[in-house]
Amino acid sequence: MRQSQSMMERQILFYFDNTRLGPSQRALLALIDALGGEKFALRFLLPDTDGALFAALRARGFEPDVLAMPATLRQALSSRGGVRGWLAAAYALLAYYRKLFRYFKMYDFGLVHSDGLRAHLLTIGIKIRFNVPLVWQLWSIMPQSLGLRLFCNLAAVFSDYLVASSMYVAHQMGRSTRWRKRLSVLYRGYDSVRLSPIAAPAARPVLAAVSSHENPNGYKVFLLAFALARRELPDLRAVVLVEGSDPATVTRIEDFGRAQNLGDFLSVQPMSAGDGAVGIAPELTRRAVMAYVNASVDLAPFHSDVAEAMGAGVPVVASRIGVLAELILSESTGLLFAPGDAKELAVALVRLATDQQLRSQLAINARHEFTARFGIQAYTQAIARIYADYLPAETGEAAENSPQKKAA
Repeated sequence: MRQSQSMMERQILFYFDNTRLGPSQRALLALIDALGGEKFALRFLLPDTDGALFAALRARGFEPDVLAMPATLRQALSSRGGVRGWLAAAYALLAYYRKLFRYFKMYDFGLVHSDGLRAHLLTIGIKIRFNVPLVWQLWSIMPQSLGLRLFCNLAAVFSDYLVASSMYVAHQMGRSTRWRKRLSVLYRGYDSVRLSPIAAPAARPVLAAVSSHENPNGYKVFLLAFALARRELPDLRAVVLVEGSDPATVTRIEDFGRAQNLGDFLSVQPMSAGDGAVGIAPELTRRAVMAYVNASVDLAPFHSDVAEAMGAGVPVVASRIGVLAELILSESTGLLFAPGDAKELAVALVRLATDQQLRSQLAINARHEFTARFGIQAYTQAIARIYADYLPAETGEAAENSPQKKAA
């Protein structure tokens, strides 16, 4: 049954192209949690029920809708299908759009907020068919593939509002969006109340780093620097937290550590999932680390681990590369070093370990900067203003009568 016209015009559809609970999805979950106090009616469309995102939404009292994306279509949108794959994808796309359009007609959403390049590319058809406002939360850097780069530019053209995760990402999209006025930079939002700062470091100085899909090789630079720093400070200890549960990754890092004679001074552990909203902060707090290191040598659109460490009041040492140099104010909220330079990183680690006043000041400044730049309130208010630009003024009344609101 179709809803009344007043309700149809006031709902927001969050359209995800995967159900992994990564940094971008955690950011949107924080937004959804905060929007509980706002007057918006929300629905969610996911490609499957297998991932942690589906469970996280159900835990919040929502019942996500599911529309499977054909494998041939996923391959083509990832530029891995070849000519034959593109032909198969064209047929799959038509079949998928028939289902998507039928779903969309059931609600006639007033706005679509897409997460992920594939999701946003698919919403272009919705834009053409229904002329619904599209908000694209851009969490990724521009791909190197010429074909995907052209798709990104096309997706930006069809967006009514493009929200970039950092200035670095916004500059990348600058050429395709410079003629547009609807472009904002919004750092992902956190609920600072849920990020408890570390009261005091451990008895022995402990350094922490993370090996993740955003930073797969930074641990090598970190461990080389750690080995150098231990020559001056033999009490130093380090832990590398591994995102995911791949034992091969843990073994690879342990083998590299043993090659540097770090053995008993290094701990490599899988990172616990936590509640998905605060990332690595609980791990850092539990271990009462002295400093957090992101020695990334790869470009990324955003480093949620750095923001989360700042929220936990942990001094951060990071590579001066890409968005890291944007997130950290050198000598104020953290320390920066040349990418891949283990010697410069070692100097920074020794400096932090031997200067308690510097550590304390960096921790205080980092916590204040986190609240100002990454707080959920500022993020939510900015997104709500974007929504209000495109939705009818009666949105509040519709949200109060929505099934989700009544269930809560």
